[in-house]
Amino acid sequence: MSSGGSPRSCPAGAHTFRYRTAKAHRSGFANRLSESNDNDLTYFLLAQVKVIQQAITNLKAYLERKATELWDLQQQLEGSEGLNQRQIALLRHPGFRYSVLSHQSSHGVSHQTTRSDLQKLASRGLVEAMKESRREVFRVPVDLVERLAGQPPGR
Repeated sequence: MSSGGSPRSCPAGAHTFRYRTAKAHRSGFANRLSESNDNDLTYFLLAQVKVIQQAITNLKAYLERKATELWDLQQQLEGSEGLNQRQIALLRHPGFRYSVLSHQSSHGVSHQTTRSDLQKLASRGLVEAMKESRREVFRVPVDLVERLAGQPPGR
């Protein structure tokens, strides 16, 4: 794990492996202490509390980072000209996929309005159009913040 403790900097699965390895090592130490001390579980429980505290600290850092990313995204979306509230609502969820029908039902607009919203976003590179079976699906890219930063103002 990097010095920042970020799971993003590790290859897929490496963070989990390192965490479990370190946890198993600490737990093994705590188990040996409890076995040599009349089966007193205090050491084991204290080791587990430390693991839980670290997990909570990591979760808080992750949630703060995600909240900041969402705030930045919201600010960029509100500053983008030519986007209506329905389109902004879609773009608030990077990584999500939307069909014409799901967008239509969630916003209560006509089929044509829905297709127009999604196709305009696709033409600006803010969503990716793809086919799933026979229906067209639009995915909000995970790197939307970077894409928005690279667009000229007013576009």
